[in-house]
Amino acid sequence: MANSLGAEVGDEVTVAIDESALLGASLLVYALPLVSMVAGAVLGHQLSAGYAASEAVAMMGAAAGLALGFLVARRGQSRKAGTWEPTLVEVRQGVVASPE
Repeated sequence: MANSLGAEVGDEVTVAIDESALLGASLLVYALPLVSMVAGAVLGHQLSAGYAASEAVAMMGAAAGLALGFLVARRGQSRKAGTWEPTLVEVRQGVVASPE
């Protein structure tokens, strides 16, 4: 995070992240792997219709879909890394945090 307000060690700062960036990152990291896992399970079940091991194929499809979803999410996350960075909003100088 860039120190755009000139904060120093010991200063209390407030940070913020854009709402749309937070929503986009959450969807990419959580929803995409989940949706791809369900799609992989359905595809595996459809491809193995009529076979005795159809549930095992569906589980393998779900695992493959989940792995693919995580790979796509990681690639998308690295592309948008700069746009999801929090920014400094406020600096309260000289505020010392009390040890707990």
